[in-house]
Amino acid sequence: MSPEEKAPILLCLDIESGSEDLVRYAMAEAVRSERPLQVLSVLPKVRGEKSHAGARERLDAMVSRAVEATGASGSPELIVEISHGQRVEDEILRQIESLQPAMVIMGRRRHRGKEHMFIQSSTACVLADLSVPVLVVPIPAEEKK
Repeated sequence: MSPEEKAPILLCLDIESGSEDLVRYAMAEAVRSERPLQVLSVLPKVRGEKSHAGARERLDAMVSRAVEATGASGSPELIVEISHGQRVEDEILRQIESLQPAMVIMGRRRHRGKEHMFIQSSTACVLADLSVPVLVVPIPAEEKK
């Protein structure tokens, strides 16, 4: 990274309910800090014919909806990537080491009726091994119908 380039903010997310809100939150933070935003979704490697069909399309659609919701003036420079790893946590740490972000943003899901005193395992593993600032954003529990 050249001296004139700003280190990006790295948003690590799954492609589940509530993640779109997390994208909008991270976009606002990137605009506020005048930094690019790198969106990373890590999928576990799978054996055989099983794949993560449609994951890229779902991620791109989620980011597109977030961009539309914020308007063009509220959109930072975006890089969207899907990566695969045996352990999601290890791949996130590898990406962080390679990218050297200014900050990492991750989500934490709340489970209605069960407030846990620990953070989701991927987030906890990443927090334990990082020397860059990490912002953990609570993702509201999904409403049951």
